[in-house]
Amino acid sequence: MFNKLKQFKQVKETQAMLRKEAVDGTAGWGKVKVTVNAALQVTNVQIDPDALANRESLQGMIKEAVNDALPKAIRLMQKTVKESGNEELLRQLSPKS
Repeated sequence: MFNKLKQFKQVKETQAMLRKEAVDGTAGWGKVKVTVNAALQVTNVQIDPDALANRESLQGMIKEAVNDALPKAIRLMQKTVKESGNEELLRQLSPKS
């Protein structure tokens, strides 16, 4: 029972760490910037006013920025979880083949 409580506390602490760490993805030569935390949540989107002129181009840049940020966030998540010593959480978060 105590072991499960300890594991639960460790998972919660690791999840809090994941929410604090973040990476940026950019597109359109920096006109669109997306911030994604290690919990894989988009936490910020910045759009240069010049990018607003063309809707289709802007949509593509947002997609590119998110796709740029996500692999970085996944690597950050893996690193953070490994450093926390919570390998079980990493196995749970990994996609199933």
